[in-house]
Amino acid sequence: MTNTIADAIRLLIEADSSIKVKSIIAKVQSRFNYTVSYYKTWLEKQKLVAKIFDDWKVFYQTLPVWLKAMTAKISRTE
Repeated sequence: MTNTIADAIRLLIEADSSIKVKSIIAKVQSRFNYTVSYYKTWLEKQKLVAKIFDDWKVFYQTLPVWLKAMTAKISRTE
């Protein structure tokens, strides 16, 4: 799968992570005039969903540190 198609799939998944594989295939086919196999599309979707939500996991792990820093900053300015 080319990076261009993978990027297009990533945008679709970021907009709606519950998008069906067949819908992704149809959108790729309409945009690039190329039919991606169901398996390759499914596999790419799994990888991207894991990556997208892993990014969120890291964000939520660092969130308490940011909140603590903001609370300390606000306390000093009052």
